[in-house]
Order: sequence, then structure tokens, then C-alpha cells
Amino acid sequence: MTLVKWIVCQVPTNLRDAFDEAQQQWQRLATAAGFLGQIGGWDQNDSTQGCILALWQDWAAYDQFMAQLHDEIVGQSDQQRTYTAIHVARAEVLFPMPGAASNVGAALAAARVLRVADCRVHNAQVDHFVTVQQQVWLPAMAASNGMLGGCFSQCTKEADHYLVTTLWDTMANHAHYATHRVPALRAQANVASDLAALTGYVVALEPQWSMLPDRR
Repeated sequence: MTLVKWIVCQVPTNLRDAFDEAQQQWQRLATAAGFLGQIGGWDQNDSTQGCILALWQDWAAYDQFMAQLHDEIVGQSDQQRTYTAIHVARAEVLFPMPGAASNVGAALAAARVLRVADCRVHNAQVDHFVTVQQQVWLPAMAASNGMLGGCFSQCTKEADHYLVTTLWDTMANHAHYATHRVPALRAQANVASDLAALTGYVVALEPQWSMLPDRR
């Protein structure tokens, strides 16, 4: 089962350059077994938040990376000194969200914008929430200009915690979707009855933070 790792770091303005430099030092990810890709950038709603999304083939590959490479890379980059707080969520993909890209690798390579909806769902509404993701949101986003692909995932520590992750080709196309499609879709899906909390991120991706697998 594909694993999503979602990281949000609180980065003071005076440490942005240092964080940026450290984030570029994750190239060794490219040769890790089971690594599918990592992207990231700055949240457009809060410029002090550095956001990173990584995808892994399964838990075995992720656990191997954490045991063998993760701490070494962090130590070499000294990245922990460049942020004041970090939030990490790990989630298992329940279903992919198809878009214009042929596969997840192509979507990660072409994306310039990452949208993440971090959702807390009322326990009694979980089944309805998952159903409307499949029946309402998924086809609407698949038909939206510029949506390259994405995934719907459930966090491993909390059964009521979900991530809706989509990749877009331009900020303009995402903004058009958010302005012209989302209001009607929210009403159709009856979002208010499902969600206990929603945190939204619109991330302008930094090309230098993009790490894709090297399978040579």
C-alpha cells in the first residue's frame, strides 16, 4: 500500500534561505528502494510554512529508509536548526485521484502547485465522507483543467484524519477550480456535516526541492 508522508515546518523568515538550502540536500532519496518521489515548497497562505510531500511504495521501503538514511541526511544538512516546529503525518493511500498525468511520477515531475486538504472527520460521518470523495470530488477534479493527479489517504495514527492531495500544473488553474467549482461541490458533498476541522494548504513548489527516483 502506497505511503504518504506530509511534513509542515515552521520556518522563521531569517532562516528561509538556510531551510531552502538544507531541503535541496535530499538527493540521496533518489536511490532509496521503494521511493516514489518528494516535492515541496512554501504555503501561499502562510509564508513561514515549508511543506514537503513524500510518497513511498510501502511501509517496508519507508522503514528501511528511516533506519538507514534519514538521520544521516538530516545530520549532514543540519536542517533541524532551520525551523522552530515540525508536524509530520503518515497516511496510507485509499485510492488514487486520476488527472491529466499518466502516472504519479509524471504528475510529481510536472506539478508546480500542491494542494493538500488536511481533514478531521466526525466519526459518525466517515463513511459518508469517503463516499463523496469517490463520487463527487474525484470525478470533478479529474475533469478540471490542469489537475495532474493526486491521492486520498487516511492517516495511520488517527482513523478520523484524512489527507486529500492534488497536483496542479499552474496556480491559475488551481485558483480557477477553487473559485468556480469548489463552492458548488462543497454544497453537493455536504462538507459541513462531515468535517470537524479542515486545514488547507496551497503550496508553490520549489523545483530544487523536487526529488524523483533514479532507477538506473
